Amino acid sequence: ICVVKLDSNQVVELLQKACSGGDMALCRDLGWRYETGTGVDVKDESRAAELYQKACDGGEVSGCTHLGGMYKNGTGVEKKDEKRAVELYQKACDGGEMTGCNNLADMYLKGRGVDRVDNKRAAELFQKACDGGEMIGCSNLGGMYLNGIGVDRRDENRAIELYKKACAMGNKDACIERQRLAPNSP
Repeated sequence: ICVVKLDSNQVVELLQKACSGGDMALCRDLGWRYETGTGVDVKDESRAAELYQKACDGGEVSGCTHLGGMYKNGTGVEKKDEKRAVELYQKACDGGEMTGCNNLADMYLKGRGVDRVDNKRAAELFQKACDGGEMIGCSNLGGMYLNGIGVDRRDENRAIELYKKACAMGNKDACIERQRLAPNSP
């Protein structure tokens, strides 16, 4: 096995070539580097948004989620546009990207970019995210059950189950909530 170490500039150059060649996942990865300033000479949120758009348009739905976040926060795009963020999160969620489902649920929960607050829709989307392995979705759904918001009834036991599941997947906040609610359970 031959191992070649690449410096940041070489990695970015290879990502750019792969993205230009049609690898949409690597377009998304390159977008993340520009958004965060990781391994690039200059942080460039506008370039990140362009790369996320390319990835999203090319079927890499996690690019849609990232771009949705940029529209939600108004970074790297011409202006903040929560309706556009909702559209992008919906596209990501429909494509099976569970972070997109979680983020879409949060928009419904807060009434941002949608016609009105819709707690029931938020709970459904958190459930979809949780079922798809998104630990934050499980934790968020736990909060919905704990407070009886968007679900049939308040159910502390269901909340504990969800916090336990999210905790097992590495969500530290869920671990704290589970411990707070059920200090003697395993």
